[in-house]
Amino acid sequence: MVDVPTISLTGVDAVQLSCEFSMPAALRFAIKLRRLQALKRQLDDEYTPKFAAARAQGDWDTDNKLFLEWRMIADEMEGDIGQLQTARLKEMAERLLIPVPDFDGNSGQWVESQSSGRWHLSPEASHELRAAIRREQKERRDVWLPYVAAGGAAVSIIGAVVSWWLAFS
Repeated sequence: MVDVPTISLTGVDAVQLSCEFSMPAALRFAIKLRRLQALKRQLDDEYTPKFAAARAQGDWDTDNKLFLEWRMIADEMEGDIGQLQTARLKEMAERLLIPVPDFDGNSGQWVESQSSGRWHLSPEASHELRAAIRREQKERRDVWLPYVAAGGAAVSIIGAVVSWWLAFS
């Protein structure tokens, strides 16, 4: 009989925090993502010795059974990671007024998780949306950058004049 790991994803939901302060969205996303990735590594670490033991004994039925169990759990975790990343990208795109690809199961931009049936952006669509977000952020930053640089130069000049004036007065 094969032991099925008991990996709970409820800890990921606990990051929604019942604190009195609001955690920045980027930090919440990073914590959730790291926890999901840690659970996935834990799953791999748990199944690797089981695979090795079954293969060493030449028990291919157990090896195949273990692989199917591992793949099912890993697919669910990958779907959760994809859904989390999609939610974050959509949030960022909406804040920057960047259009998010319309949901269409036949367009290839959305992928359905095989284990949970939930949808998330495909890797290609995620890459394109991230590139659009980066471009928009750069364009917005480039508007203010000359003023910040000029302000920094002005403060430096004023500081030099004041220190020279104090030194010789």
